[in-house]
Amino acid sequence: IMSGCGMSIKSSRSTSEKPKLLDELHNVMRRRHYSIHTERSYADWIKRYIHFYKMQERRELLAGKDRKVEDFLSHLAIHCKVAPATQNQALNALVFRYPSLTEGDGYSNYSGVAGAQRCKNNRNLYAYH
Repeated sequence: IMSGCGMSIKSSRSTSEKPKLLDELHNVMRRRHYSIHTERSYADWIKRYIHFYKMQERRELLAGKDRKVEDFLSHLAIHCKVAPATQNQALNALVFRYPSLTEGDGYSNYSGVAGAQRCKNNRNLYAYH
């Protein structure tokens, strides 16, 4: 597995600390009645993004955020070989957590991202038996 393509991080928090990033994410998504599957998926993409940048603090992750998001999404396409829909899901998770990513021109900020390649073999994957 390429660095940043797959990983797992355990969360531990004492009750005296302020909520951590992923705890905040879970709380907001539950208040907005998001599916548990969406919540888990978004949390996983945010963990991967943080891991890709070697666990920097929040303010460091947001400094130069447009370039960092572009680099992360390009890494997914080039090194992890994800599908376009997967790349879009990663972007949506980051935009949900960091709404300031879409300030200005919105998603058009990320036109420089290396796009994931669509599979050239379009055969029916769900054959009936």
